Amino acid sequence: MKTYDEALQCILANALLQPLTQCNINQALGFVCAKNVKSPEQLPNFSNSAMDGFAVNTLDLKTASETHPVFLNVNGTIAAGEGVIEREYTPNGVWEIMTGALIPKWADAVIKLEDVRIMEVINEIPKKILVKTKVTPGLNIRYPGEDFEENTLVLAKGCKIAPEHILACSALGLNTLSVYKKPTISIISTGNEIEEEGKLAPGKIRNANQPYLNALITMAGLTPCLSGLVKDEVKGFLRQLDKIIQKDNPDIIISTGAVSQGRWDFIPKALDKTGATIFFHKVKIRPGKPILFARLKNGSYYFGLPGNPSAVAVGWRFFVHPLLLSMQGLSHEQPLKAKVINREKHRLKKDFVSFLKGKYYYGEDNQLLVEVLEGQEAFKIRPLLEANCWVKGESQSEFAPDFVSIYSLRD
Repeated sequence: MKTYDEALQCILANALLQPLTQCNINQALGFVCAKNVKSPEQLPNFSNSAMDGFAVNTLDLKTASETHPVFLNVNGTIAAGEGVIEREYTPNGVWEIMTGALIPKWADAVIKLEDVRIMEVINEIPKKILVKTKVTPGLNIRYPGEDFEENTLVLAKGCKIAPEHILACSALGLNTLSVYKKPTISIISTGNEIEEEGKLAPGKIRNANQPYLNALITMAGLTPCLSGLVKDEVKGFLRQLDKIIQKDNPDIIISTGAVSQGRWDFIPKALDKTGATIFFHKVKIRPGKPILFARLKNGSYYFGLPGNPSAVAVGWRFFVHPLLLSMQGLSHEQPLKAKVINREKHRLKKDFVSFLKGKYYYGEDNQLLVEVLEGQEAFKIRPLLEANCWVKGESQSEFAPDFVSIYSLRD
């Protein structure tokens, strides 16, 4: 039986990067950038106004003050989006200018609308203004390259694309990105005791694991393929597995249930019949000890998770999720360190790693603290509603260290 670290290394050693694909910027959210992306041009690419106001030559305002105001004539209006048009300069003359509009060559500042007094208006257009303050050259002007210089790194390889990246790339005219293909995942629920819907018959339970995994996959920015319910028998499972491969050929298949060592736990034997390579079956962890990791002949990765809800949660968080990161070229997370405030209440199985539902918060001295919650049994769902993290309990028989590693509840 492997330790958790051995099992994790086995997963990472067998993880293959997804193939590259080209993605339109409008569909790029959540993909992982496969190549460094640099700005092909400056941003802004021309000098423009940061304010609605008046484009001025500051020499005309060098004597402006509260006691010696300067009167300026408005020669016209420059709207945003107008091309390069030579704007006439006259001494003590200005042009009304809108935010984003091109700055005339002779202008070296923009005085905002709120800082002038409009003295004359004809047909709702300002014709004369009064200024009582000096204006510094460069005031309220956005210069070329002030945001991005040409050849500035915009997106690094291995970066998960966020809305802000889409904003920057769109502004720079980067309409297509090279990304790693998102993994596809199919989910199979197993169990004679599971019913999909309707009123439960005696001895039956509802299929909660499949909607839960569906939600986790969706939150990871991926699209799940729901493959239905399989009863506890090998032939039906193999038919369903073949159907999944023929229809979707997913990168990963996840099943829940039927991986322990009871008479009805048929999945290890069924996978043997398919010629799958089983890398490990059973890991020294709680909950989720019977977890199975394999690779099918078609190349799909296979995770057999135990059926208890907490075991499914741990299987996803600490086994499937690391594989997804590696397949997409993403960096692996580093846990936070927190002080356990109730370590004496929770004993751990020797030589096992326990993933415990916890609740972290910051103490008065800004120290990160974590409480290990009651209700660690694998079948219990309610503690997951209170938890905001997983506490990694190492193999001591009890919580010997004051500080433990904690991980976010999902990812």
